[in-house]
Parts: sequence; structure tokens; C-alpha cells
Amino acid sequence: MQGTIWLYFTADVEHPVVELLESRLAGFFPCTVRLGEQIGLPKNAFVPSRGQYRASLVLQRLRELGPSGDFRLAIIGADLFEAGLNFVFGQADVLHRCAVISLKRLHMEYPGRPLTRGVFCHRVLTEAVHEIGHLAGLGHCPDPTCVMHFSNSLIDTDRKGPGFCKNCRSLFYKP
Repeated sequence: MQGTIWLYFTADVEHPVVELLESRLAGFFPCTVRLGEQIGLPKNAFVPSRGQYRASLVLQRLRELGPSGDFRLAIIGADLFEAGLNFVFGQADVLHRCAVISLKRLHMEYPGRPLTRGVFCHRVLTEAVHEIGHLAGLGHCPDPTCVMHFSNSLIDTDRKGPGFCKNCRSLFYKP
């Protein structure tokens, strides 16, 4: 994986979150990370009965931004879903090299895990690395500690963290 990761964000995303990803993602991927522009969410992506945005329609909007050969990641504050799922933390469109992550559910607490700034930042980085991992060609991993493991809950995200397991790292960093 070479090239540039462009970061786009909605108005409700705090600038320190974007700065975190801008400074840390290059440590996980051999590419340049650049800050894109603030974006709006497509009106047709919002489903009022759910109070959520359809992730695939947000990705459709993202395809229109930036150079087509580069990777694009949108960071949004709104809640996302996709058909058949109650919610998604993020989604990737491998063909068009773009992904989106939602911060909405990353702010939540659960028993035994109070929300701190550190916990939130760890979750944001984990979900961003996961989605960009898909853009780089990695699928879901059965290792629950690998960043490429599917997160069905925040407990899964907190368990795995942003690092690749040995197997995924070897698939990603081929000699």
C-alpha cells in the first residue's frame, strides 16, 4: 500500500480527533496522510425513522472527493447503519478506495469501562486503522486481538486495539 490517505470530516468532529488520525495513521501504513476538507453528509443518506445515516450513501459522496488513486477516510459524528445491521462503526468501499467511520458510538461507556479521552482516542484510531486495513486488501481476522477482527460491540473494539496480528501484518507487509 503506497500513496496518500486523505482525511475528510464533518463539522461535528472535534479538530483534535482529526489531528490524532493525521499524526498516527502513518505509523500503521506506509503512506502519507493529508488533511482534506470539511464535508457535509448527503441528505438522502439520512433515514428519519432510524435517526441514522446509511453508510453506503455516505461512501458514495466520498467517492467524489480527492484523487481517485488515493485512499479517502471520512470521520463523522453521526450514527451509521447498513441494511441488516442496527449500526456500523465504519464501512469500507474497497473498489473506490474510500471508507467512513462514525464517532457516535465510540463515546459510549459500559460497566467496567468508563469513558476517558484516552479510551475514546484509542477507539477512534482502532476503527480508522480497521477500515483502512480493508482498503489495503485485508479481510476480517479470527484473532480477537487483531485490529482486523470484526467489532460487534465496543467491548470488541476495546479488546483488539489498533495493532495488526502477526498473520495480518505478514499479509500487509509482503517483502
